[in-house]
Amino acid sequence: MRTVLAFVTLITLIWPALAQAERDFPLEVPITLGTMVGDTITEEALYDWWVIYLDEGDTILIEMQGYDGLAPLIGVLDDSRQAIARSDDEGDADVDGVAKLEFRAEAAGEYRIVASRAGASDGTTIGTYTLLATLISRIPTRENLAPETQFRCDTLLINNALSLHFAEDVVIPENLPPGAPIETYLITVASFDTFEPAVRVVSETIGAQLDCTRDAAQMTGVTFTIPTQPQLTVRDSAYAAQVAAISTAADVLLGDLVFTVGGLEGTSGRFVVLLQGRSIANRRAPDVLNVRLGPRARHATLTVYMISDKDSRLDPHLTLVDANGAALMECDDAGARECANVPSARGLRVTAPDGSTIIEGGRYDAGLIFQPNSAEPFSLYLSSRNYDTTGGYAVLIIAEFE
Repeated sequence: MRTVLAFVTLITLIWPALAQAERDFPLEVPITLGTMVGDTITEEALYDWWVIYLDEGDTILIEMQGYDGLAPLIGVLDDSRQAIARSDDEGDADVDGVAKLEFRAEAAGEYRIVASRAGASDGTTIGTYTLLATLISRIPTRENLAPETQFRCDTLLINNALSLHFAEDVVIPENLPPGAPIETYLITVASFDTFEPAVRVVSETIGAQLDCTRDAAQMTGVTFTIPTQPQLTVRDSAYAAQVAAISTAADVLLGDLVFTVGGLEGTSGRFVVLLQGRSIANRRAPDVLNVRLGPRARHATLTVYMISDKDSRLDPHLTLVDANGAALMECDDAGARECANVPSARGLRVTAPDGSTIIEGGRYDAGLIFQPNSAEPFSLYLSSRNYDTTGGYAVLIIAEFE
């Protein structure tokens, strides 16, 4: 994720205390509008960051209730981590009182709501709190941002099924030599029946198509075993597509890339998408995968699994978030509790032609089943349970194009 910078007003005051913290750590966790969250302010962790995406003109009300002796303080940082608003401009909140801040986003982007205590590092109160951000008003969207129905892959016409785009890049390691690989994605699509897939790669920065392929000869013989689905073995390269995207120190990072999965004009049916190469490196900073269905696939039912890599310590957790930032559903362990309707990932396996395992699901992997019924974008927050583990993972999506 992006390198975290100190901001002038709040964080520069409490940064020295943070450097000595060993027992408690500030949070940096996504928040959705209308969802109450909370944590604890201590001498070791004098603030938490709650990350939210706002459109230009969005006006929100942020309320922070202090408990157990805490006098609450709210701040807002822009996407460069600079302080642009705070709740104590008209005086500090009382101990166990409520701090309120009405905030209007002047530009679309990612903002950080800072939950702290009155006086920040000069303050004396500690305790617990709850925080709630609600939308007061939003400017109606005027621009036509409808997704394209079709695109071209060489001379072939492809129907748009879905697009995938990670919201942020990884942090570039220091002193990395030019040409050294930073991250690699591998996108694989395979058909259960008559769908003939293609994968397109587009750079958002330059607005150009970088690659489009229907080539997957190397996939012949690969087998997908997925709970409640018929076993799928790729027998014909026309019914699979695969593209690898490798970012180096000399290239744009992969967070710039949008991957679109489509089907050859005149073909339809069920398919599976396997995305490999991501990892949760910062346990308190989830990955955000933006997803958008093509207009003709908007009624598709999606099954999504987040599978931890072999030998990974990651305990996957999935949250579905709509375009307005509201959490719709979440899952820790597929087949249990809040996602009992999703078949457990135990038994899910992708194997190479020689029988070796490419990925293998387990009882602690996460899964969701949902039907967007819309071509509007939505997001999947990919994290660890309780934000306490790290490691690599794969995303597996099952959908149907009619």
